[in-house]
Amino acid sequence: MARFLTPQERRILDLIGDGLTNRELGERMGLAEKTVKNYVSTLLVKLGMRRRTEVAALAARLDERRRLTSTVDGNGDPATTPTQR
Repeated sequence: MARFLTPQERRILDLIGDGLTNRELGERMGLAEKTVKNYVSTLLVKLGMRRRTEVAALAARLDERRRLTSTVDGNGDPATTPTQR
């Protein structure tokens, strides 16, 4: 779903999921708070959402999916490192 986001938008999405405010996002990324607000507005439009909390919920689901796919291999078995085999 979030594949059509720019890398900067994706980072904003992830940080919103971490619970950061626009001001904190700006400080973390070296952006003006107004620029962050513009990114958030663009995210809402691209994702078809109305509220920032919806974006945060999506970020949490995507993060959970990433964690699950990093711990399970393609056969549904726990992923192993080469040293574990």
